[in-house]
Amino acid sequence: MTNFEFSLIDELDCIEKQEDKLKRSSWDDEKDNIPDYHKIELYDYNKTHEENFKSGSDKKYILIAVEGNKHFTVTNSEFIFPTPQSKCLVDISKVEEFSNLEFIPMDYDTIFGTRFTTFIKYNSNFFLCDERIIFEALLIKLKSFDYKPFYWSKEMIFKEAGIKKDRATKIIERFKELGILSTEIKKSIINSRPQQITYYTLHPEKILELLPKIFEGRDNLKSIENELNTYLKPILKKSAYNTLL
Repeated sequence: MTNFEFSLIDELDCIEKQEDKLKRSSWDDEKDNIPDYHKIELYDYNKTHEENFKSGSDKKYILIAVEGNKHFTVTNSEFIFPTPQSKCLVDISKVEEFSNLEFIPMDYDTIFGTRFTTFIKYNSNFFLCDERIIFEALLIKLKSFDYKPFYWSKEMIFKEAGIKKDRATKIIERFKELGILSTEIKKSIINSRPQQITYYTLHPEKILELLPKIFEGRDNLKSIENELNTYLKPILKKSAYNTLL
């Protein structure tokens, strides 16, 4: 080979090395621009709080949709992903970028929010004002106690709902007659003193059965039924399981 040919080979080899270096540099830049992704587990609305964490996870997430008009809504994962147990990829850097965003999600879209527009839809010939308050409060208590029998003293009813003991007793008795709930008195020792504690058990099937009377004449009864079915789903599943046993 001539000196010229050797020189040409060396030059081509140098060009190839520079191209490889540029490729590696470009790839490194691309890797630097790839967001840091982490898998998170979504909270399953169809399970109780206790059931959600039986798998060993110590943290789950609820999606909040942020719209351009500054409206915030909690997004039910079962309408977004193939299953409520699906995992979602999130860009952690974007979460951190907007982590100081201040907002208050308002309860405008759920059936048991404190909303006058929903409150006036009750049939006044079936539920009076204080009965509506106790009815909704019992449903909220049910979920907060993981859909298990719960205790709510007359003193706390007055403190939280503003309904006096005698009236609360009459409302509870009427709900028992309607089949909405049942009570069980359990003995306990509190501060070295024997106590009798009344526990409430709600009956979801009866509540759903009475909805046409509770909201009689309302145009959106089907929507209310669907929302309440979703809300009561964990206890309805337990009830169906116990029936099979």
